[in-house]
Amino acid sequence: RKAQALQTGGSALRENQTQLFSHRVNRCSIQPHQIRPHSLESGWLLDYLQTDPKLIQQWKTISEGKRQAVFSPIKIRDALDKRDGFTTKKRAEHYKRLCVLCGHPTFAGFTMLRPLPDKDAHMGPFLVENLLEACIQELVKVSITAWSSVMGFFPPKTVTDCQALINYHEACNEWTKRVFGGSSDIGATDSLRKLMAELLNAST
Repeated sequence: RKAQALQTGGSALRENQTQLFSHRVNRCSIQPHQIRPHSLESGWLLDYLQTDPKLIQQWKTISEGKRQAVFSPIKIRDALDKRDGFTTKKRAEHYKRLCVLCGHPTFAGFTMLRPLPDKDAHMGPFLVENLLEACIQELVKVSITAWSSVMGFFPPKTVTDCQALINYHEACNEWTKRVFGGSSDIGATDSLRKLMAELLNAST
């Protein structure tokens, strides 16, 4: 499970990190179409597979035709929204926005190749401060989704691990509320505090 999680989540994180940092030679410019919807899909898939360990084997062995039906992006998004109690469809909104702007040939997507609205499309990196900031924010949003899912496959073993994860979850929950309209904690922080107390008692 851990190897699969690292392979799936790591590929999504590596892609986003490469996109974010490899453009220093181009004056820190980032092209909007380089933010891929499948990075979101990878993070959400990992998150969904943690719901039930049996899903991992099913995902590995299912036929391609059935996989599209059982593990399609919309099925996974809806299942995660139901699990987390999200009702505003922020995940679907995020995915659709990336598909329109970055994933599929659309008029809105082609306009993202223009440095400015009144300029011609530019095939290559360009520096526009507001657009650069928006792209970095989007890359962060996609990377956090994938990273949070990968972390679930590596449970804490020490008090230090627990405290680090508690700090992370508290910060991530505030972020998730702003971005997706709800918390993704699902009792994780309380469970970590309980585990940390047990570890402390065991060490005394």
